[in-house]
Amino acid sequence: MTSTELRRTVWHEWLHAATWDYTDGLEDVLKYMKDGPLKNELMERFYNIRENVTYTLERTLGPYVFPSFNWDEK
Repeated sequence: MTSTELRRTVWHEWLHAATWDYTDGLEDVLKYMKDGPLKNELMERFYNIRENVTYTLERTLGPYVFPSFNWDEK
């Protein structure tokens, strides 16, 4: 892993940690649901939402935090 890749990974994970209180409340509620297709669907959507929030913040704030990185790549 290059130093740029490492920094981007740390940035991504730091954003996860910074948003846990806002995004993980739903997971705390869902743990009380009985297992089944509805719970599975909600958990899958929850994980997608959490990743999308982090990805959006990463791409929005990243150019200001790490202006030398290439933010056009996927």
